[in-house]
Amino acid sequence: MSPAFQWRANRRTWIAALAGVAAVSCSAIILGQAEEAPAKAAVRFTVQLADSNPGKRAEAFYALIGLGSKGEKGARVGPALAALLQEIPESADAVKLALIRTLETENRLVDAENRLAEAGNQPASGRPALTEEYTDYYGDLITAVTWSRDARSIRALSGAMGTGHMVIRTLSSFGEAAVEPVLEKLRSEGLTRPDKQAACIILGLFLDPANPNRVKDPKAREKIRRTLEDELKKAAQDAGGAYLRAAAAEGLAKVGGAGSVSSFLSGIAGKEGERGGEALGRLGILKSAEPKAGPGKAPPR
Repeated sequence: MSPAFQWRANRRTWIAALAGVAAVSCSAIILGQAEEAPAKAAVRFTVQLADSNPGKRAEAFYALIGLGSKGEKGARVGPALAALLQEIPESADAVKLALIRTLETENRLVDAENRLAEAGNQPASGRPALTEEYTDYYGDLITAVTWSRDARSIRALSGAMGTGHMVIRTLSSFGEAAVEPVLEKLRSEGLTRPDKQAACIILGLFLDPANPNRVKDPKAREKIRRTLEDELKKAAQDAGGAYLRAAAAEGLAKVGGAGSVSSFLSGIAGKEGERGGEALGRLGILKSAEPKAGPGKAPPR
């Protein structure tokens, strides 16, 4: 996924569509029309999320979340969704599944547009499909899906893992259940550097002792180790893959320590080995495999 479409979820705010939803609701009451029950409205909006038009899907999403925010201006996606699910427990599962399926749909659209952009092509209309409004909606949708903390969202989130730390942390919190989907995504064709980097970070977090849901199964840990070694070796062949090398190397260090990573890199000849060693040196994770240095400031991590 292109870095141009990465986003910071903690800075997301509602778009003007929410104000429109609130205004329509108020107008209906003023005109004496019966107010639609939240559960019934939620079902209607989840059906509209399956529309073939991305703009219609975005409208349905914000209308759905607007039910939880009660039209409050500046409301945040996560808390609004939580409020809605608590208010309509009988429809909560259907809402969660609809959001997950919608994210899968948007992932396919974003992947297709990114491939076109990388090939130097434009959509048939001559106008980029990934407008600022669309990427805002895409980011808010990801926020909603991560907020639900539903294991059924693992594959959908794996398709958006290059978008930022929220998805990375959420996937790593699922532990062993997310290992195969992340590995499968990493093996897929046409994956960009940011996606590969995110996958390596997640694999490293699966092994992190600080992760309460870290992977403990020996076979799964060995599979992760081999994958990180492969990614580090491939990244060492890429002059522009410094961040990917660093992510793979740091993940490997969590499997067998810095010494094991140093030993692995010693088997990579020439420039490739030098690049791998440089990534480790910048991370500072080879310090335990090197002579102790005098007092000084530790390198930033």
